[in-house]
Amino acid sequence: FRYSGDMLAFVYASNALYSADSGAADAVSAGLSSGVRRDLAYGAAYWRQFAGPVADASESVNDRYLKANRQSEGVKSYGRMVDLLLALQRKEKAP
Repeated sequence: FRYSGDMLAFVYASNALYSADSGAADAVSAGLSSGVRRDLAYGAAYWRQFAGPVADASESVNDRYLKANRQSEGVKSYGRMVDLLLALQRKEKAP
């Protein structure tokens, strides 16, 4: 389970980094092992099959569901994972 958790954390963080600095995200990705890059490619291919109007509608329904249940940011709240990872990293490095 550790690998899948680390992979999910990497995907979230990498997506956030890509939004802020695509060159830096590409540089980080280039440093990954071939096995990790392969796993990321498999994951991307898997999720690509669900892309389209049905996925968009599903995300919209999920967003409304989360907001109705007091998650004011809806699906954007999933991005909080990156904030938490960075906070943990800072805490672990603090003297």
